[in-house]
Amino acid sequence: MQKIKAFFSRVRKYIKGVLKKGGVPAGAQGGVGANRPGRCMPGDGTGDTRLFGTEELQKIKAPPPAAHENEPLFKERVRRRPFILSVLFTSLRFAIIGVLLLGLVFAGAGIGIAKAYVDTSPEIDLSLLTKSDRTSFIYDKDGQLITSIAEVEYRDWVDIEDIPERVRHAFVAVEDIRFYMHTGVDAKRLFSAVLEILGNSNSSGGSTITQQLVKNKILTNERTYKRKIQEVYLAFELEKQIEKDDILEAYLNDIHLGESNYGVKTAAMDYFGKELDALSIRECALLAGLTQNPYYYNPRLNRYKRDESRWEETMKRTDKVLLNMYEAGYIDMREYEQALKEEVSILEVSEQKQLYDMPYFVEYAIRDVVTHLIAQRGLTESDRKSVETQLRTGGYHIYTTVDSDIQHRVQETLSTWDKYPELARPDESVKTETVGSGEVMETIQPQASAVVIDYHTGELRAIVGGRDTPKIRKSFNRAYQGYMELGSAI
Repeated sequence: MQKIKAFFSRVRKYIKGVLKKGGVPAGAQGGVGANRPGRCMPGDGTGDTRLFGTEELQKIKAPPPAAHENEPLFKERVRRRPFILSVLFTSLRFAIIGVLLLGLVFAGAGIGIAKAYVDTSPEIDLSLLTKSDRTSFIYDKDGQLITSIAEVEYRDWVDIEDIPERVRHAFVAVEDIRFYMHTGVDAKRLFSAVLEILGNSNSSGGSTITQQLVKNKILTNERTYKRKIQEVYLAFELEKQIEKDDILEAYLNDIHLGESNYGVKTAAMDYFGKELDALSIRECALLAGLTQNPYYYNPRLNRYKRDESRWEETMKRTDKVLLNMYEAGYIDMREYEQALKEEVSILEVSEQKQLYDMPYFVEYAIRDVVTHLIAQRGLTESDRKSVETQLRTGGYHIYTTVDSDIQHRVQETLSTWDKYPELARPDESVKTETVGSGEVMETIQPQASAVVIDYHTGELRAIVGGRDTPKIRKSFNRAYQGYMELGSAI
């Protein structure tokens, strides 16, 4: 036991000596591990502990490091790359650099061209948005509408407050679903438009309602990058100046909806014989569906003139608009399902192509108004055609002095009276002529005309220019256009 205590005492002294000066203290000589100065190391299995000195420790070599520990992460290539690969990689490097440089050049040129297009964009004239050919109207002495008159475009302007929401929603759903969210341009639709120009396609529209309005009223319909860039810029500018409802009002009054119909009010009356507030959801959807291709989806032609499959195309387009309205939340499931089942009735004959009522008086009234406008403006007879065009397209309301009842009775009397004298040459009792449209017209002889004046006021109450009611517009009116000498009364 004492030997063990003595051993551990010597070990402690040895360790202290090593820590102080790296050697073995004098008192630690002898005993187990004597003559082996140094650090204490595990033995060789004989039960003792081996002590090494500093010199011996220096002789012991550390194990060599692993082969990969001191190697660099990247090593310089020693073996040369094959010549063909070297040329290939060098060419590829230059090609990539060239493409990048060309891209920068084209990008810079594109930005410069775009800026030039923007700088040359026309100024936005808000008056142009509402400047459209508008249908004029003629009334009788009691203020009752006789007819509308126009040149080529039939358009009856209506304020946005008088356009029902279901009409607005139908057009927004199919033409510009994010109309109330964007600031003039929809990025998705713009990208679509670019692809269309690249592919020379007309399959779908890429413009928002704002862009369409800018194109129709300020720019042109040419399919070029210049027009598209200016359209985008002006659309942003327009939305800064006026409200969304003002834009939608101008659009819904200007859009072409087939034949001579421009604007929703005229189209509703021409196709359905209804005012806007009387339209059903399906009828609203049908009108909105016409915007993509008014001629192809024309409901009157497809219903009565073309193959039945074309009417089915119009109905499919209408169903697509209804689906858009439902997905946008403008109608609920019940309204959507009811609209899908609804039958649509289209007027077979357009009122625009029918001859207006009381044509002799209406055409005389137009001529009389034009005559007075020429005099007021200091113009000449050579300006008559342009003034009449202005009258037909200016949205005028013309109130005449005609008494509808008297006009109809006088016309009927001249047409049915059976005491006209016989001609000396019976073969001349019918005069045949070919009019400008190529239609052959027969005029019975002899002819007659009549004018009725209210002798109390001097106002014209009726004008009839021939025995039969005219079948074409601007027929010869003997009441004021005939220069033959009148027969004498007894």
